Amino acid sequence: MPLISTLRAYVPGIGLSLLLALSAVWSAPWLGGSAIVVALLIGCCIHPLSHRGPVLSIGIDFSASMVLRIAVALLGFRITVSDLGALGWPVTATVVCLVALLIGLGLVLARIMGQQWQLGVLTGGAVAICGASAAIALASVLSGTTQRERATLLTIIGVTGLSTVAMLLYPWLFAQLGWTQAQVGFALGASIHDVAQVVGAGYAVSPETGDLAVLTKMQRVVLLPVALAVILMSVRRAMQGVRLGLPWFVTAFALGVVINSVFPIPVAVTQLLSQLSQVCLVVAIAALGLKTSLPTLCRSGGVVMGLILLETLVLLVVVIGLTPLLL
Repeated sequence: MPLISTLRAYVPGIGLSLLLALSAVWSAPWLGGSAIVVALLIGCCIHPLSHRGPVLSIGIDFSASMVLRIAVALLGFRITVSDLGALGWPVTATVVCLVALLIGLGLVLARIMGQQWQLGVLTGGAVAICGASAAIALASVLSGTTQRERATLLTIIGVTGLSTVAMLLYPWLFAQLGWTQAQVGFALGASIHDVAQVVGAGYAVSPETGDLAVLTKMQRVVLLPVALAVILMSVRRAMQGVRLGLPWFVTAFALGVVINSVFPIPVAVTQLLSQLSQVCLVVAIAALGLKTSLPTLCRSGGVVMGLILLETLVLLVVVIGLTPLLL
């Protein structure tokens, strides 16, 4: 049957992407790194072999696009609306301004460096919101090009690497400033990119600092669907005039946040959906790696890494300046 034949065409590429993802999840703890980064590097290393097999391309493309969208949709069940106001509205307003500042800074720096504005949104949003997850989500609403895929992978590497450095350095740095636990917790949550590294840095200081760091970080994460909607509407205004509808996965993301906020969903269910989202993210990143040449990625990485580093430093300086004024 034509339908069965069509479905079979997807199996090899999806199967390979899933195999690499499972390998990354298994090996990441042994390597001391993120499963997302490990999946990306494995995929890039295997690219020369997979690229020669056209039988794999359909399933790999599906994993890098549709599975990615499913992962973004499921991310909504990790957060609630109450996270937004948990630390008080002055802190929340500051977090909103920080996110807007970093995305705007990304746009300005991209223009100064002679790059497309999409790269500034991608790097600025990843630094401002939640690292690799934000980069993946933002890339899904930007124009689909090979350059975008390379920029996404480089952004993931950059924000994950800097998050790891920040997890080790920032607690020591903030302690030298003589701050209280509340100030350190806010600063860690406001300045470190990835959620996992925020957890590691915060709870390495104390349970109270970890709780405040996570709450602050979740405020940034809550702003992801807002950023996605604003960016998508801006793109569609520029390209098509009046079409402002959101794609299904962005709508599903927002709906997940609402459902998780309003209805008493069992913890086991939300944990299952969160884990499924993470698996889908790793599968999608493995597929993106399979589509990307590692030498080409390295040759084109300087500008992206420079953007991420500058945005990270600006965020750190602003957070250090604002924290004593807020707490």
